[in-house]
Parts: sequence; C-alpha cells; structure tokens
Amino acid sequence: MAHSFGAKTTAEEVARKFKDRIAGRYILVTGASKGGLGFECARVLAQFAPALVILAGRSLDKMQDAISAIREETPNAKLQALELDLASLSQVNQAGQSIVDNHDIPRIDTLFNNAAVMAVRTYKTTADGTELQFGTNHVGHFAFTLKILPKILASASPRIINVSSTGHLAGNVRFEDYNFSNGKEYERWAGYAQAKTANILFTVGLAKRYKQLSSFALHPGGIHTPLQREFDEADIAGFRAKYNAYNEDGSPNLDSGVWKTLSEGTATHIVAAFDPEIESASPAYLVDCRLANGQAKEYALDDANADRLWELSQKLIRDKTVDGLMGQRDAPEESAKQSVSVTPSKTRARPRLLSSASTASGKGLVARSEVTASIAASEYAGAQTPSPSKKAHIGLGLPPASPVGSSHTSANRTLSRSSSANDIIPKRTIRRQTSRILFDSGTSAGSTVALTEATASFDIRRPGSRLADHESDKGSSQPSIRSVIEDSQPVPVEPPLDNLTPHEDSGPSTEAPDPRVQLRATLDRMRSTDRVETVQASHPPNSAIEAPLARLKLTASGASEARKRSYFVLTSAGKPVFSSEEQDEDATTSYMGVMQAIISIFADEGDRLKVIKAGSVQIAFLMRTPLYYVCCSGFGEPLSVLRMHLDYLHLQVLSALSLTQLRRVFEQRHNFDLRRMLEGTEGFLKSMVISAQSSLALLTGSLEVFRINGATREAVGQALMPTEKRKDLLYAIVLAGGRVVTLIRPKGQHVHPADLHVLLNTINSSTSLTIPGSESWLPICLPRYNSSGFLHAYISFISVSIGIVFIGGNREAFFDCQEWKSNVAEKLQMAPTFKTLEASVVSQAYSLGDLSIAGLRHFIYKSKTYVQVTSPAWEGPYSEQDDRERLIRLYQETYDRMHLRKPATDHGKQPARLIYLLTEEEAVLGWSTSTFEMYVAISPLLPKTAVVAVAHSVSKWIDKHVDSLFLTAAPSF
Repeated sequence: MAHSFGAKTTAEEVARKFKDRIAGRYILVTGASKGGLGFECARVLAQFAPALVILAGRSLDKMQDAISAIREETPNAKLQALELDLASLSQVNQAGQSIVDNHDIPRIDTLFNNAAVMAVRTYKTTADGTELQFGTNHVGHFAFTLKILPKILASASPRIINVSSTGHLAGNVRFEDYNFSNGKEYERWAGYAQAKTANILFTVGLAKRYKQLSSFALHPGGIHTPLQREFDEADIAGFRAKYNAYNEDGSPNLDSGVWKTLSEGTATHIVAAFDPEIESASPAYLVDCRLANGQAKEYALDDANADRLWELSQKLIRDKTVDGLMGQRDAPEESAKQSVSVTPSKTRARPRLLSSASTASGKGLVARSEVTASIAASEYAGAQTPSPSKKAHIGLGLPPASPVGSSHTSANRTLSRSSSANDIIPKRTIRRQTSRILFDSGTSAGSTVALTEATASFDIRRPGSRLADHESDKGSSQPSIRSVIEDSQPVPVEPPLDNLTPHEDSGPSTEAPDPRVQLRATLDRMRSTDRVETVQASHPPNSAIEAPLARLKLTASGASEARKRSYFVLTSAGKPVFSSEEQDEDATTSYMGVMQAIISIFADEGDRLKVIKAGSVQIAFLMRTPLYYVCCSGFGEPLSVLRMHLDYLHLQVLSALSLTQLRRVFEQRHNFDLRRMLEGTEGFLKSMVISAQSSLALLTGSLEVFRINGATREAVGQALMPTEKRKDLLYAIVLAGGRVVTLIRPKGQHVHPADLHVLLNTINSSTSLTIPGSESWLPICLPRYNSSGFLHAYISFISVSIGIVFIGGNREAFFDCQEWKSNVAEKLQMAPTFKTLEASVVSQAYSLGDLSIAGLRHFIYKSKTYVQVTSPAWEGPYSEQDDRERLIRLYQETYDRMHLRKPATDHGKQPARLIYLLTEEEAVLGWSTSTFEMYVAISPLLPKTAVVAVAHSVSKWIDKHVDSLFLTAAPSF
C-alpha cells in the first residue's frame, strides 16, 4: 500500500488522501448518532464534497441533531436523515423501500453498516423475536442491505463496509441456537461475539455472490463511545485490571494507550471505503487502516460458514416479513392513466427521510463504471417520457407515460429540497411503465467546410446549394421497422436529438428486370477507382482558422502520424469529456479548447462545421448539443463513415447519461465538467471507437448473430420463454461468444441494432460483467428505444462464454430476474443444447474453404429482411492487419457510394444498385437488391463474367445456410 496509515492515523488524514474518491459519492451510514463512530464518519466525509451523506438511525430527532452539528462545521454539506430501526424488520423494510423509491438518490456508492449494540446485560429480542445483538448488528443490516441492493449495484464501484470487532474472537455464530434457547443460556459477551463474527461472514457472503461490489469488515479499535453504556462495574474492573483502560472512578484512562480518539477509530472506516489499492483484496478484514485477515479467526472467513449464515439470515427475514423484503413485488400497480398516489390512510406509515440541504445542481448526477450505468434521479424507465410530436407513433402496447410536467412527475420527487422538518415522504408513488415513442426525423440545415492545407481556404456548403458535394451529410434513409430488428445505420445528419428513427430506403423502388444482365452491363462501364467529385471554392485566407489549425499540427508529413485516428468529446463550453489519446491533462485541455474555438468561429455566423480537410487528414465533427464529437483521421475513409463512428460514440455516452439528464445538467451549468459523471466509462467508449473502425456490422447498420444450427437456436429460444406473463420485460437475450444467439420480446416490440451494439459493447468490454456466476444489475439507456430514460438489465454469465440478459423497466425486478435466470440456466444445462453452444463458440468463424468459390477473397452479406450481416474469417490475402484495413476502407467507400441519402444535393445522383471498384490489390463489387446487400472482394484480374458468377455463388450459399447464419424467427410472447 502506498500510504503509511496506522493506529494513530486520523479520519481527516485518510479523507484528504482520498478526497477525489469521496467527491460526488452517495454515502449511507447507519448508527450515526452524535458521539459515535457513525457520526464521526459522516462528519469527516461531509467536508470532502460527497453528493450526499445519509445519516440513518433509530431516532430521527437524533439524526437531525447530528446533521445540525455537522452543518455548523460544513454549512454546504448535502445531508439527509433516515429513520432506521434495525431491531424491527418491518421498519427496516420501510426504510429500505424509501431509499429504493427515492429518485433523488440514484445510487448508493458506499454503505457503512456501522450501527450496533454491545453486551446487552439481560436477554432481549428484536421486534421479530431474534436475540437483540444478533438481530440488530447482523440480521437488520442484512435485510437493509438486500433491500437497497439495486441502488448499491447501480454504483460504478460500490463498497459495503461492515463494522466488526475483535469481540468476534470470543466465538462463532451459534447456527443451531442463535437465540440461546430463548434466553435460557444467554451470555451477553457470547451474544456480542456471534454478532461480530456474523458481520465478517456477511462480508464474505456479499463478495462471493456479487462480484461487482467490494465488501470489507473492520475492527475500529478501542474507542470510548455510547456503545459501552451497558458496561457494569465488573466489566470496568476487568478492563482496568487487564488493560489499565479505566481509572478508579470509572472514567476511561486516556493515557493507557488502549483508547483511540473518535477520529482515529473512524480512519479504518474511510480506508476500507475509499482506498483503491485494497479493492482487489475483497472480501477482507482490516485493523488499524491495514489489511489484517491474519488477525481474524478462521471461522469468521470460512466460505461454508458464510453460506450457512446467508441461508439462516434469509430464513429469518423471510419468516418475519411479508411485504417484499427479499424482492417480492408489491401490490399490483394501477394503470398509468389512473392516479399514481395511494393516500396515507390506505398505506402503512412510511419511514421519514429528511433533507438538510439542497442538492442544487448536483441532484441526480451520477457516475458509472464498467459494471453499472449512471442513473439520473428522475430518469428511471417509467419516470418520464418526452411528449410525442405530431408524427409520433406508439410502438409498444403499454399505456403511455405521463408527459413531462404532469402530476406524476411531481409525485415522484418526494425528497425535499430544503431542511424543513415537515419534508418527509408523504405518499407512496406507483411506478409507471414507459411506452415506446418513435419520432420521424427531418433533415436540418447543415453545412460542410473543406479546408485545404496549402491555401487555408474554406468553402461552406449548405444542403441545396450548387456547391454541395458528395461529402456533405447523408440523410436518413433506413428501411422501416422489420419483423425482428429495426435497420440501423446511425443517422449522420443533424436532426433534433429526440428525432432519431429509421426511415424508408431512398432510391428506385423497382428492381431491374434481370440483375445478371444489369451486373454485366454495369461492369462494362465501371472501371474507375474514384468517381466522386469534390468541388472547392476559393475564399480569402482566414487567420481565425489558420491559427488554431497550426496548433493542431494537422500536416500530411509523417505517414504514421497522418494515418492515426483520434477521437475526442468535449462540451459546448470546451470542457474535455473523453479522448482516445493517452495525453496529460494540459494537452487534452489545450486540444479541446482549440476544437471549441474552431467550431465557434462558424457557429457565430450561423454555420455548422462538419469537416475540415488538411492535406491527407480530415477532421470530422458531429454536433450533439451540449456535446461536440470530433474525429481526426488520415486513413482516407468517407466522411459518412467517420460521422458514423462519432454517432456510435454518442450513443454509448447516452447509454450512461440519458439525453434528458444531459440537457438538464448543462441548462443548470453551461461549463459543467462531465467527466465525473462518466467516471469509469472510458473503457466502454474506447471499446466502441475501436469496434467502429473494424466492425462490418456497425458499418452496415446491422447485427452479426451467433452462428449455430437452426434447431439449437430454436431450443435456446424455447428455454428462454417465460412461463408467466411479464409486463415489465422488453427483451430477453442469450449470448454466446459475445454475440446474440436468440432474443425474445413482446409481440409488436422490436429492438434497434444500434441499441444492441451499445448493450453488447458494454457487456463485452467489461471483465466484471462476464465473470462466470456473477450477477449484475445494470441501469442502461437504450437511446434508439428511448433516449430520455433508463431501463434495467440483469446480466449473468452461466459459463465463460454463455450469458443471459433480461431488460425491462422495473428497477425492482432484480430478484425476479435472478429466479428466472436460474430456471433458464437449468433448462439449458440439462439439455444437449448447452454443450452444442459451448462447442460452437470455438468454431464461429467460417472459412472461404466452406464455400469453395474460385476467385473469392472475402465478402459481406447483409440480409435486409432480417437486418443482419455475415462475413467469413479474415484469411489468405487478409491475414495481416494492414491488408484488412485496406479492404475495409474499400468496403467503406463502396458502401458510402451505395447509400447517397441526399440525391437532390448530390448533383442529381441516385443511390447506386451496383458498384465495382478496382485497385491494384483487389476489386470490390457492391450489389444491392430488395432483399440483400452484398460486397464481394475478388482478384483485380478476374474477368467480369467470373465476378458475376462469384456474386451469385455467394448468394446461393447464403440461401442454403440462412438458418444458421441469421436469427430468422425471434420468439415473441
């Protein structure tokens, strides 16, 4: 460990060390009354800008007193009080539900299970009949933790800290007689020992079951707190004799070396919660700010004991509660068209959760890592959906969600924004389902700027003008929604951000009478490697352009530098958000400032910058206010391809931050630094831009599914079908080898390939989500489905290669999904299907030898019927990376020319049905019909009759293997 913390280290010292990790966190501390460790922990952490600290305790008045004391020292601290009686499972359930229902608490990053009672003199039980120390110190915390688990798993890097003690050394959990024969054999120190051992075993159990969180137990040391209120004269005399811990008058002997101050005692809490270097050690036991598993009894770290305790604890809370503590649903929800409130007279009293400070602009702002998506407080699916435009179409058979500004919205925001004592959760809010709304997208007036390195002259080309050329934006002309998956070439124009949906194909609506004749005739005419015209207009040099460009050093010299692709995301105020380059902070900020300056030059004159050309380098821009996306490339690919890369990057950002949340943040603070909210997502973003550069599925706006025989695919689909009606379910997916094997969805509901690409990228680029046996609860925005809210994905891998994903709108469905997954996994593993799936993972890539077509080097085949794509392995002439990149660029050029989506602005050109591009290394034929698109790479020496034969041979081979190559009949329910 890099630090030198020890027994005398103070909490303030530790917090200063980890202040950047404390800032922006949502923290909950139990047992936070003044004078105790919980209060000291909350007091210190409040000084380092956490998003929120929730102080939980049995007495709400004491929590308010604690908040007042903290605010005297830290006036701007964001604090809330929660009434939590750990000795009553019914009240624990209510308190936990208030956290789960509270949309102003998007997640819990750090949970301190700190509350405790110690050495209770006489035998007492909780309200549910469990011995008081075991029931309060462990069972209550166990129930509360599981109740708020969805909020914990929504964190980027959740940690749970269970405060134990060296008291655990006195004995194990009495699994067969935890109640001491109903008090007949009660010994108070044995009761304390089993409770503190249970705290450590709970830590082990959490880490074992939830791989995406870290859990630690700790001994804080000897601290004189109200915890010793049950000490009698014999206890004090014993500690005085053994440790010289007390004076003759019964007061603590502070010179004995036994006692720590409150701050010293809390230091280990903060190390356990925020030290990044111990994360991989979870689960672990800490003493004096250091890992100390060797100081814990073996029985306290034993996996079998942890499992046994977990089963006992589950039994206790199942037996004692009736209203959903373990994830059971509440009463059936009313229709969204009815009132969303239940009057207090018809519901039990809810726990009170008070706010002592406004969360101001930080309300609902969240971070996300590779494990979980960020959630806006009001952005859970079912919270809000934008009002449909005049062209909106309801695409899901569910009642529409309420428009923004409706009474439903206000009902959901029950946490106060003031410190009023009357500001408590007043009514139960019934969750609503979000209907799907599709918007028609129109084109917007954009402009293209071409800047040559030699003259620094620029040309603004507006759609509709005579100067608009092939490199102006392509409009949206996708096929309409299909039977299984919607076609999805990311829209490279600049439509309104809430108007994203596929459109009908442009171009001729009738087929050529004879494609073979048309193909031959076209090949006779087409032998050019470049038919695209670029029109340049001369303008006087503009120093405002030249100066920032000089700083960007965009020169064509140096092939390796010029051919490099770099991706940047910045805010409209020029603040850095993401860079694919490994640069220091100053360099990144400088680059972003230059980019923002260049964009602003044209924005000031009402123009929208789309591309800058400087020698062999072109810089593509995509404006998605309040964010700007920029790509610098020297590979020579079409502009539409670079903008496609940026559009997918934008969708990946929206998966972590919904559009509504993003806009709200920047409406409140124009110069907001978004990096904290996106903390932990850099891996997802980098993975997306890497995939976009080589993925043929992303290029063609389609999906490449897992290749397997049709009978096995059907069997997997049947195993996935739910046995009961699931109103909240949108999609259920089985993955193998990182690809979709099958998916099921409600009748009439479709999934957009772009959303699947975002989901798959999130899963496949995460090591935590794909751990066999892990279970993840991932809030995620699927922007093509609904860019304004979040869905929730349950992700569990039942083997190294095979995973199950459920996606729905119910944020409390984790345990339902867990049970359903177990049933699906059992069905799969008991059938031969599972072994077939496992075996097929290693044989996914098929060879050109399987086709046995002379002259064929590679191909891409996209089925327009299923909106799916297939291609063989890279082999032969494309075994090397450089050769593959060369062919991909030729594919990109061919695809671009076949998808001119603005024929009116492209000199009257129509999208081509047939294109033949010839280079010295290879030739590529592009062929589009009503049912498929095909891109075939062949030898440049192949005669035209042979090219025709190759293309038709590929088509015939695909037709024979369609069931194994494509998901042709996705089940619905």
